[in-house]
Amino acid sequence: MVTLSCEPRGLTKSARNDARRRGYVPAVIYGKGVESTPIMVPGVALRDALKTGARNQLIRLEGLGQTHTVLIKELQLDHKFQDLVHVDFMEPAKGRKVRVRVPVRFYGEDSVTKRGLIMTHQLNEVEVECEPDHIPAALTVDLASRTEGDHISVADLSVPGGVRVMSNPDAVVLNIDVPLVTMVPGEVAADVTTAGG
Repeated sequence: MVTLSCEPRGLTKSARNDARRRGYVPAVIYGKGVESTPIMVPGVALRDALKTGARNQLIRLEGLGQTHTVLIKELQLDHKFQDLVHVDFMEPAKGRKVRVRVPVRFYGEDSVTKRGLIMTHQLNEVEVECEPDHIPAALTVDLASRTEGDHISVADLSVPGGVRVMSNPDAVVLNIDVPLVTMVPGEVAADVTTAGG
């Protein structure tokens, strides 16, 4: 579980802007039975946590006199600079299941590409429902035995116990196909029309 420090912040626009100037990201903690609390978290630490999968995992927030175990419910980005401008942290109710989106990861991709096949990704993540401490880092599928014409659907993903996939089981995650055109180096395709022909 990732641990982030946090500090209280004011509600005014100037307080939010001041936090950003100091390298913090304005945020809020909320949840059932939890009073909405405006905070700010160090921007560098938050970005590093997101790179390691914290977007879909429990996070421990420390620094308010108590520890809050939260999930990221929403990230707001500056569309021009693609920088974080605000984060909503939700503290799940104890004993209640949550719905989150988790990434899909593939194994055995080398065995597919070595045969000259191409992979077309349709989904990069799926929605699951489970208790907060059972959120998987990812759902996986092994491609080692897959061949041309195969497609991997949500139903083919490996799902740990206690986790229920909420996405459509028939939704296609990945297709495996042969390239549309296979050219030998130096060869001219038969249907190419040359000048004056």
